[in-house]
Amino acid sequence: HDSWNDYGVQAYVEMEPVNAVVYGTNGWEWDGIDTKMALGGRLGVGVYEGLEIGGSCALFLSEDNSFDMILAGADLQWEIAPVCLKGECLIHRITTAGGDSHANVGYYLQGSYEYESYFLVARYGHFAPGQDAQDDEFVLVNTLPNKIQPGEEKTLGIRFQPAVEGNRTAVLRVESDADNGTVTVQLVGTGTVTSVPEHSDTGLNVRVLHQNPPALEVSSQRSYPFLRATLYTVQGQRLWSRTFTVAPSQPWRWILPHLASGSYAVRIDDGQRMLWSRVVLLP
Repeated sequence: HDSWNDYGVQAYVEMEPVNAVVYGTNGWEWDGIDTKMALGGRLGVGVYEGLEIGGSCALFLSEDNSFDMILAGADLQWEIAPVCLKGECLIHRITTAGGDSHANVGYYLQGSYEYESYFLVARYGHFAPGQDAQDDEFVLVNTLPNKIQPGEEKTLGIRFQPAVEGNRTAVLRVESDADNGTVTVQLVGTGTVTSVPEHSDTGLNVRVLHQNPPALEVSSQRSYPFLRATLYTVQGQRLWSRTFTVAPSQPWRWILPHLASGSYAVRIDDGQRMLWSRVVLLP
């Protein structure tokens, strides 16, 4: 993080076979996301000697008093000294400064061995975007009124912003108090990704820094107070999204660890205009 939590409070209660912990900390800043406060806790229940199941949740309160990040998990822990084995499934939802909501799911497995005052720990984890990764490729350009009179017609506009080549899908749901209730429409589009010239109408340029780990550098001929960059695989899976600012003398760098070599697509937008670029990471 750009800055760590530096103070907070924590309370712990244990009444066999239940234990609980709750906490509150001050905020932190990370990639343009500012949080004012983090609240969370965990509840654990012992179900057998050395075996415990638990659930946890954390809420991150932003500067405008909205919960823009939610992290929830369910874990299983088995401890027979000096060995402790633990696994946890996690879901993480974040709302970016641009208003997009993204969900990620993952898990980790951990084993530890205690010898006197030393610990040997092995851990493996995986995190990936959820199944709603394509939804922001179909964007509503207008909204329907709260009431529509009998026989009246209204037009709903949808802008298709494909991330990669191929068929893209999403679901549109219209809820009402009509006899048929909720109407579901399957949206389908075919998109292409093309490289954008360096001097496009956005004034942005994207280049790959072949370092270890690799990085993307975004430079600009003019200042942008808000930009959002989204990285996709060529199959259309959204990997990560970041918000940032950029100025002519202040390029922005996005470190990309744990990515295999190959082709990717990056989309950068300011809420009105977009720049698409295909990037290639070398082995």
